[in-house]
Amino acid sequence: MSPDVPSAATYFSLDHFLSTNIAPTEAEHIFLRNLLEERQNRAEELKSRAETLRSELALVTREEENVNADICKATTALSPIRRLPPEILCEIFTRAAKHHREEYPTDLAPWYLGQICSHWRTVALSFSVLWAKIRVHEDDKLLTASPELFQARIFSHLARSGSALLSVYFFFYHDIPMAAQSVIALLVGRSTQWRKVSMSPLRQTNMFFYLLQPVKGRLPHLEQFSCEFYTRLSDNVDVDMFFDAPSLSKLSLSIHHDQLRFPWAIIQHCSLEGSLDLSSLAEARLLVSLHLNTDCNEDDDELEPNQPFVQLPSLRRLRVAHTTALRFLIAPNLERLSTCTRHLHHLASFLQRSACPLSFLGLQEDNAGLIEISGLVQALGYVPSLDLLAIFPRWRDSNGRRFANDEPRIHDVRPLFVALESSNHDGSAALVPRLSTFIFGLEQNPFANDEFLGMIYYRSRPIHSHRLARIVVEESCKDSEHLGDDHEARAGLEAGAGFNIEWMNHRALMEARETYFPRT
Repeated sequence: MSPDVPSAATYFSLDHFLSTNIAPTEAEHIFLRNLLEERQNRAEELKSRAETLRSELALVTREEENVNADICKATTALSPIRRLPPEILCEIFTRAAKHHREEYPTDLAPWYLGQICSHWRTVALSFSVLWAKIRVHEDDKLLTASPELFQARIFSHLARSGSALLSVYFFFYHDIPMAAQSVIALLVGRSTQWRKVSMSPLRQTNMFFYLLQPVKGRLPHLEQFSCEFYTRLSDNVDVDMFFDAPSLSKLSLSIHHDQLRFPWAIIQHCSLEGSLDLSSLAEARLLVSLHLNTDCNEDDDELEPNQPFVQLPSLRRLRVAHTTALRFLIAPNLERLSTCTRHLHHLASFLQRSACPLSFLGLQEDNAGLIEISGLVQALGYVPSLDLLAIFPRWRDSNGRRFANDEPRIHDVRPLFVALESSNHDGSAALVPRLSTFIFGLEQNPFANDEFLGMIYYRSRPIHSHRLARIVVEESCKDSEHLGDDHEARAGLEAGAGFNIEWMNHRALMEARETYFPRT
C-alpha cells in the first residue's frame, strides 16, 4: 500500500466523505475499497456468529421455559392443600360457598366445585353438609326452561345431603309453578332435618302454607325461621304448624297479620317487621336480642286501658325503628339500645320504667323534624351506666348521596352539651358519668359551639374516673374554621388531653352503627 494512502486503523471517521459531493482522491478511493472489502468480510463473520448465538439462545430459552414449567408443576404438586384431609377441604368448601355470588347462588356451589378436578368432585359428592342448602326460587332459570331437570336437580341435591340438617329457602313473588309444588312436597317430607328455613310466599300464600301443613309436629331440629308475607291466612290453614319446634331460638317475621303461632317461651333472638301485636312477646322470657320495625300509631301516646307492659327480663340488645314501640316495653337488663330521634319522651319513659344497666345508646336522626333535646337529656338521666352515646345521621342512597329534597337540618344541641358538662358538688359529671365514647354524626359543626368545646374539655380532665376518651365527628366539618374560640378548651384539644377525635364519613358512621347495634 502506498505510504500516502490512509489505513483503516488510523482513519477514524467516514462522515467527512458524505458531508460534500466532492469525489474521493485516488488515495482515498483505494482506502475506501480496502475498507469496504474488510467490512464485508467482517459482516459475514458477525452474521455467522449471530446465527449461532440466536440458535443457542433459542435452545436455552426453551430449556428455561421447560425448567420453569417443571418447577411450577412440582411446586403445585407439593402444595399443602393437596395434603389436606377431605374433612378440612370440605370445611373450606362450605365457607367458600357461604356467600352468594353473581356467578352462582350458594345452593349450587357444590355443583361448580365438582367441575374443578376429579378429586374435588369426589370430595364434594361425598360431603353431605355441602349439599345441605336447598333453594327453591321462582327466578331459577331451570324452573321455567325445564321443570323436569329442575326437579331432578333438587332430587339429586337432596339425596346427596344424606342425613345432614338442612337449610331450606322458598321464594315466590308470583304464582307457584307445578314443578315447584312437587319439590315443596318433597322437602316437607324431610322436615325432620330442617335446621334453618326462610320463606317469602308473596302470592298464593294460602296454597303455600297448605302445602307446608304436614310439617306440624315434625320440626325437632328447627333453629331459625324467617318468614315474609302480607296476606291474611284463610281458616283452613293450621296456624299452629310451627308451634311445636323445641329447638327454635331465632325468629324473623315480616308480616301484616299476626296469625301464626310460635313457641315464644324458647325464642332468644327475634326480628319483627310489619303490623304485629307485641303482646306475644310477653311469653319471650328468654329473649336476648330484639329488632322491632312495627307499625305503631305515632299520634297515640297512651296505652289501651288495662293494657299491661311487656316485660322482657332477659333482653340485652334492642333495636327499635320507632320510639313509639318503646311505650309497650320494660327491659330491666338491657345493655344496648338503638332507636330514632323522634318522640324521645317515649325513650325517657322506657328507660325510667326499665331502670336498666344500659351501656350503649344509639340514636339515628329522623326525617320528621328537629331533635327533642330535652327528651334526650331526660332519658340520659335514667342511665348513669352509659358508656357510649352515638347520634347517627339519616339514611342516604347506596352511593352515599342524599335523597331528593333531603337537606341537612341544624339542631340546637347546645342544651345537650351543657347538660353533659354539668357536675355534682364533688366535681363528678352529673349526667352519664361513665361516658367514654361520644359519636356526633349529625351534619353540623359542633365546634362552632363553645358549649361543645367546654364539655369535651371538662369530660377529658384526669379528675374523672371515667374520662371521655373518644370523640367521633362527621367529617364534613373537619376543615371548618370554627374550631372554637374558647382558649382553655382549645388548648386542651391541642395538648392532647387524653382523648382522641376521629373523623368519619357517612358510610363509616353507618358501618359503626351496624357494629355497635347489629340487626338480630
